[in-house]
Amino acid sequence: MGDLSERLADTVLLAMKAALSPVLERLAVLEARPAVPGPPGPPGTDGKDGEPGVTADALTVAQDGDDERVLTFGVKAGDTVTPWGTVRLTLPRYCGVYDTARTYTAGDQVTHAGSLWSCTATTNMRPGGGSGWVLQVKQGKG
Repeated sequence: MGDLSERLADTVLLAMKAALSPVLERLAVLEARPAVPGPPGPPGTDGKDGEPGVTADALTVAQDGDDERVLTFGVKAGDTVTPWGTVRLTLPRYCGVYDTARTYTAGDQVTHAGSLWSCTATTNMRPGGGSGWVLQVKQGKG
């Protein structure tokens, strides 16, 4: 019975390929043609005029005095600067020996117990004593 089923399946497959061949050829010809644009639509309503654009001369960037990784972008009009947005770059910054009174942010590096630690999230926890720190260089021996 299996041999008969296989022959029947092969026969059906050949018949389907033969029947679809002209359709597939016609479809290939149609897809190769460039698109034909339709008729133009009705005109739309006019919108309001937009605000005047901003030139590169009007853009400002200010670096934070406490953390040089914080940049504030703004737009200057006359003597007034309108803040546009702030970006904090997560670049490494060495902050010295760990200080329990300080809060650290991602990218801060400290020395603690002879090892170098990098902060991965805002924290005031001691390096090695909780989350927020990754050991970068372990204290040497001797």
